[in-house]
Amino acid sequence: MFRATPGVGLSVKDSWLGNIIPPTAQDTCISMKNTSCSTHYRNPRVDIWESLSISQVTLELYKHGSKVAFIAFDGKDSTIENWFNSSRILNSSWSNVTPSTIYNYFSIKGHSECSRSFFVNTHYHNCSVDTGYMVVVDPPTACCPWENVPNKPQFFYSAADGTVTYQSGSTDLGTAEVMAVFVNIS
Repeated sequence: MFRATPGVGLSVKDSWLGNIIPPTAQDTCISMKNTSCSTHYRNPRVDIWESLSISQVTLELYKHGSKVAFIAFDGKDSTIENWFNSSRILNSSWSNVTPSTIYNYFSIKGHSECSRSFFVNTHYHNCSVDTGYMVVVDPPTACCPWENVPNKPQFFYSAADGTVTYQSGSTDLGTAEVMAVFVNIS
């Protein structure tokens, strides 16, 4: 249904929600391999989400063409925004990403003042200890030094089976080359 590309200067959140229409995607934009894709791909069926019989939604992150992280959600009776909710989690590559885990952010809109979307976060205190599982750093705003990256958007994730401190410089902080949303229709 959706493939987000890093570094193209377009908000992933706004492209997903249909607030902006990305340029027409090349055929390479459907591949999960890092290609010459220069935009996000959004299937027009996203606009009729609620009329589809969606049973499951899966968000996946890829690096070098391989899946490095995922969260699967119950898609029944969902909308294009509320499927990404901790109460709908079915399974995840992170063992602690469960419906019972306490998050300070778990939403597509994320922390909008800082342009953080598709945000799964567990701890804020100040920038140096922001801790979570994944975040899309969308253009244009950055609230912390760890978000001051060129070529936004960027997809940060924990490469460990647990949270990662975004500013730590840890080898457990991964940067994905593709973010994709898939659906199962029953």
